[in-house]
Amino acid sequence: MFNSLNIEKRNTKVFIIKTKNKVIKIPYTFNSWKEIQKERAVIGEIREDIGFSSYLLEYKYIFGCPITARLSPIKEADNGLVEQYFQKAFTDSEKWEKKPLRYLLDSDFFLNFVLKHVPKSYNRLVKFLGAVRIPRSSAHSDFHQKNILKKGNRLYFIDWMRYNRNSSKYFDLLDFYIYQKGKKYEPWIEAWGREYNQIPDAIFGVKISKEYFLAYGVWRVSEELKKFALENALDKYKHKKYVNFINILNEKINV
Repeated sequence: MFNSLNIEKRNTKVFIIKTKNKVIKIPYTFNSWKEIQKERAVIGEIREDIGFSSYLLEYKYIFGCPITARLSPIKEADNGLVEQYFQKAFTDSEKWEKKPLRYLLDSDFFLNFVLKHVPKSYNRLVKFLGAVRIPRSSAHSDFHQKNILKKGNRLYFIDWMRYNRNSSKYFDLLDFYIYQKGKKYEPWIEAWGREYNQIPDAIFGVKISKEYFLAYGVWRVSEELKKFALENALDKYKHKKYVNFINILNEKINV
């Protein structure tokens, strides 16, 4: 048993204990314990979401600590399974209600940053957030290879803290795509900028437009700005990165 025991300390202030068959997440600060309880509530919502419930692991809790089966993250060779997932997830996407982008993200964090640090772009970006309409659906919102596990030919998703009923699976699709296209240790914004110039007509069989690609970039920056604002962790490097992104975005949008 002890030969197969593995303990990892994460920067999310939790210990991840892996036995041969199980994964146990143990918080070591009060805030990380609260985050786990929030995710527990979110998992209750996901059980009612027909688009995601079949990809949810079975969770058990002991003293508030989650225990799940130990599975392996997918590899590039498993992209066929991911493609099948996306094709199934987007089967009825033409029926999804299209909403202005500003209603599918916490736009205040994004626009407040723009107003404070790139004010010349503010009015233009306000118009963009209102003009671009994105098909609305629930979304995992942190969808990359390490958060996708498999057992046989069946996929399971983990790390649900950013799950959102009022979002879009197009963001999940582009999240996965950008993570895959990114080079090792490359900031996602650099990968996004490079891929913008060669956007395919479809990703995993799902049609993509430049408009959706731009919307994804705004959504991703908005998510990060919200996180760093709440944690008071917006350092000079991140600040410069987001200012550069906004300047690039301002050149590309058409409103």
